[in-house]
Amino acid sequence: MLDQPCSTQRYEPMPDESEKALTRDIVELASLFPKYGYRRITALLRVRGWSVNHKRTEDGRAVTLVVIDEYSRECLAIRVDRHIRSVDVIETLTVLMETRRVPEHIRSDNGPEFTAQAIRDWLGKVGAANPIHTASLTMGKRVCGELRREAQRRVAG
Repeated sequence: MLDQPCSTQRYEPMPDESEKALTRDIVELASLFPKYGYRRITALLRVRGWSVNHKRTEDGRAVTLVVIDEYSRECLAIRVDRHIRSVDVIETLTVLMETRRVPEHIRSDNGPEFTAQAIRDWLGKVGAANPIHTASLTMGKRVCGELRREAQRRVAG
């Protein structure tokens, strides 16, 4: 027996061939049907014989943070990542506020990255009003949709 702490032992997962095949099918279906969400892709996978739940098809999804000036309709920042946390939002807004100015109001959706107490505390420190949360952010959603479609067109070829 070795005198080695358990915390130094690491499990190295072996790539499963069926996972690779599933990933290929997800990418293929998402390329063929770029407007389909994860629910429809999951349904198509089931038609092809895969036994999957929606979480497996949702995992590769990217999240987009788009900052738009509502008055000028200028897109000030775009941030795409697998996860966007409140610190990522603060970092993005800090860069904008350093190059522009502190806005009077910030309109956002009700995502956890904007409802976090860290955001509210930070906005108070920099002198911006707390975010105005709204369920409908049509312009931001339209920009995100156009970005996604353009990216898919470029990847497809």
